[in-house]
Amino acid sequence: LKSFMSFTDSLSDAMHYSNGIVICVSPPENATVWEQSTYITPLSDGPEKTEYLFNIGTSFKVTTIENTNYQGKPLIQISFQVI
Repeated sequence: LKSFMSFTDSLSDAMHYSNGIVICVSPPENATVWEQSTYITPLSDGPEKTEYLFNIGTSFKVTTIENTNYQGKPLIQISFQVI
């Protein structure tokens, strides 16, 4: 990453910010701890929603790209895995 990227654990929250594209992230293979992300919910503009931040320099590989629908709206879901 060249900048920070923020994620939530709720599809409905993600759809609020998505503009029709949702990115799902999975941990590195054999990981027991996500070292690349930080839990920042207490600092979030909406403390009732869960928020994680991936730091500058985090690398991902794209695992799938899927065209689908969510509540009748077209959605592109891109799945990343942290590497």
